[in-house]
Amino acid sequence: YSYYMICDGMGSGSDAARSSRISAVFLEKMISAGNKADTVLRMLSNFIRGRADECSSSADILEIDRYSAEAIFTKCGAALSLLVRGDKAFRIESRSLPIGVTREIDPEKTKISLLEGDIIVMMSDGICDYVSFEDISSCVNEQKSESAERIANSIAGLSEGAPDDR
Repeated sequence: YSYYMICDGMGSGSDAARSSRISAVFLEKMISAGNKADTVLRMLSNFIRGRADECSSSADILEIDRYSAEAIFTKCGAALSLLVRGDKAFRIESRSLPIGVTREIDPEKTKISLLEGDIIVMMSDGICDYVSFEDISSCVNEQKSESAERIANSIAGLSEGAPDDR
């Protein structure tokens, strides 16, 4: 399995950065130890809610089974992701709340079968709240032959000047 994740602290400044960092490190360590994403998210929620300060974070986890080419997105308050297949882009969204907002969490899962040439784009709300889905998918389609880093930098450039992190 390969895992990819984005954690984005709610709010701004040092509190949001701390929430994001705590969430990312916790998820990385617990998933690396062999725990399932939804179980780890529930443990993280309990941990965050037990802290004295008010903190919350979105969590976006992508698990890819490299043998079966199955991908599972597990989202808690996370921004949309894109699956670009050929000339078409598909939205992968969640309406769940961020971790730490309520006592119970309800991570939403989306399972897809990947095909050769598929491109997955995960991003924070610092991009998708300021750049249209159409502009992001066009950017990816125009640069399919480029490296992932170059595509990511181009997408980030679309939200230049946005007030949120990218």
